[in-house]
Amino acid sequence: MSEVRSPSIREARGWLIYVGIPLLTFILGILAQQLLQDYLSHHDILKLGMFFLAISVCAVGIVLGFTARSHSNELAALRRAAANEARHVAAALRRMDLSSGLLVDYVADVGVGASYSRAAAVIRNARESLTFVDLWEPFENYQRDPDDPASDETKPAREDFYAAVLEMTELHRQDSQTFHRRVVQVPSDVLGDRIPFYVDPPFRDYLRKVAATQNSHPLSCKLRISSPLIKMHFIIIDRRYIIMPVLSQDEHTQRQLRYGALFFDDSAGNLYSCLRQMYQVIESRSRPIEESDLTAEPEPTTVEAAG
Repeated sequence: MSEVRSPSIREARGWLIYVGIPLLTFILGILAQQLLQDYLSHHDILKLGMFFLAISVCAVGIVLGFTARSHSNELAALRRAAANEARHVAAALRRMDLSSGLLVDYVADVGVGASYSRAAAVIRNARESLTFVDLWEPFENYQRDPDDPASDETKPAREDFYAAVLEMTELHRQDSQTFHRRVVQVPSDVLGDRIPFYVDPPFRDYLRKVAATQNSHPLSCKLRISSPLIKMHFIIIDRRYIIMPVLSQDEHTQRQLRYGALFFDDSAGNLYSCLRQMYQVIESRSRPIEESDLTAEPEPTTVEAAG
């Protein structure tokens, strides 16, 4: 036996507005017409007109009241539906954020190299691999302004960053698979016998040590160089964690400026797959860095004898 559903309050109100009131008006109209014929023969027509006008105004007010209340209820229902829809959209966006598996955090250097320190901590937790792509340019006074002592405050953090990379490379030098890989993109006009890495001593010292590890343990360590192909910097740790520095160039001092870095947690691997393909393209057009690439020194300054 099917269950009989009781009508809801909204259904009852709709029946009253759209069926009950017109039916009641029709019945009252018939009765009023009969009463009017009997009344007109004995009473004042003007008073009767005023009486029915008052009744009509009251009736219209009642109908408008029911209609306004109904519209108010419908508007409230629409607002509730819109609020529910907004909540559903927000929940869907949160699900999309989680399903995309990509979380990002920006770390500003704030004068002390905070992004270098954060990167060093992530690198020291590496278990599988470190991948670097650089776009290196021979800036004079690399990331340092001789007229601004505060620019030296990032130096300890930057040196610790390279120390972290060397520590992990040394720890995994016996690995049978590549742990450390790096491609340094260098401007074509300096990609020759005298690449001026000497303008960036911390980076050159790091390259020299890694080049030596590459010679002794070529399976676990790769260090390559190429002309610029993709103008960007990134680091990939364990095929999941990605670091992208935010850099610019001072037009007046021709000094590289570093503002911080973006840190990605790519659990789904979509960004990693894209960057891996970039690395593979750059690597295919690169060559190994030799120790001879790192021996360039500044040209000696000639001082003319006086008198």
